[in-house]
Amino acid sequence: MAKATEEQNVEEQDEQATNENSEAEETAKAESETDEEPATEALEEEPEVETEPDSSADSESVPEAKPEDSSLDLAPAVEIAAEVADSAVEDVGAVSPLSRPAVIDFEALLKPISDEAPSGQYMRYEGIYDEISEERRADEDLEQGAWQSDLKIANFPKVIELATDTLTNKSKDLQIAAWLSEALVSEHGFSGLRDSLKMFSALIRMFWADIFPEIDEGDEEGRANAIAWFDRKAGFLIQKAPILNNEDCSYTGYLDSKKFDIPDDLDSLDTETKQQFLALRETAEKENRVTAAKWSQSVALTKRAFCEENKIAIEECSDALKELNQAIEETFDRNQAPGVRSLGKALAEIDSVASKLLDQKRIEEPDPSDFQEAEEGEGGEGTVEGRTVSGPVKDREDALRKLSEIASFFRRTEPHSPVAYLVNRAVNWGNMPLESWLQDVIKDENILFQLRQTLGFNTAPSGESQTENE
Repeated sequence: MAKATEEQNVEEQDEQATNENSEAEETAKAESETDEEPATEALEEEPEVETEPDSSADSESVPEAKPEDSSLDLAPAVEIAAEVADSAVEDVGAVSPLSRPAVIDFEALLKPISDEAPSGQYMRYEGIYDEISEERRADEDLEQGAWQSDLKIANFPKVIELATDTLTNKSKDLQIAAWLSEALVSEHGFSGLRDSLKMFSALIRMFWADIFPEIDEGDEEGRANAIAWFDRKAGFLIQKAPILNNEDCSYTGYLDSKKFDIPDDLDSLDTETKQQFLALRETAEKENRVTAAKWSQSVALTKRAFCEENKIAIEECSDALKELNQAIEETFDRNQAPGVRSLGKALAEIDSVASKLLDQKRIEEPDPSDFQEAEEGEGGEGTVEGRTVSGPVKDREDALRKLSEIASFFRRTEPHSPVAYLVNRAVNWGNMPLESWLQDVIKDENILFQLRQTLGFNTAPSGESQTENE
């Protein structure tokens, strides 16, 4: 866009120089044609203009226009673009009252480096790339044998410091943004992921014209690779973010708990099975893996408030991911656009587990207002806005009603599970007289006849009335 503007300015200057050497009538005619041509081009190119990055380019073309030609006065448009950009920054950093605080200073990070070069300069060969790479480097935790040495661990706080300073003051660079995001997710979990996704959306929308890496003759591979790397890295790291009030109990910990489900009473098992579980326990202890027992204990100790807050944070990440997908569609060539599938899949799986945990906690810790409203309601139903209130069972009908609600819960949250159908069948049996229950359970008429005789029931065939005995 800037290149096209410079070529246009050169053409206009050459044309004006020619006009000065012409006669008065030819000069007036040439000036009239010159005034019309830029206006037409501006209208044709307007949809491609980016708000923040192109404001300086538009400003450069203003002096070329004649003072009396109001059609080329772009100052009001520049002011409007600046206001829109400021509003966009405020929207990016906005969080709801129930959200965790932002971990990025969006207002500072999204300001242009300068009016002349909104994205600053490319820092690939200025040393900052190597400096950040060294801070984020971590040695693999492998067996070292006799040659013991201190393992280097990633210094993510330092990565955040270096990357934030570079993006704010020196260069708008998607690769540096990806490294910053890796550090933010590692340090701040879901809050870090939410803000990283918002940052990427804002950067590519506001600085697409000249953000780094630059587009090389239509090739957007450098930009696409940075976002694709972020997708893979964040999709892996977010699985380590806690979903219980225990740092080890993340989605990865949840998967571990399914693998390391070790019985308490190993002595009751046969020798071979016992040895297998002992080896599994040793691995869990050595690698600090989450066992089923540890997961269950953490679930019991985690309060509903933590699960509510976590669910909001996960949903905010999903919303921010949708926004990034939209920004990618708006800016990238459709044949070169990167996908963010790894991150989307990871968030969906995490949200599924977090939702079940929250449902469980809402049953264990109902709202205090539920008790009060239930007591004031007619008949003491104990249900407010479809939520069951826990408490002692009042009578037989109350017990069956609560069982029905439990069946509905499992049918909604675990449609693949047989629990809902078994509980619902128990409720149906609870509403049957004994004779009807026997007919439903025992299909063999001979056995049913013998059982009736033993219990002293009317031994008439099952199709006849049993009114007296009911």
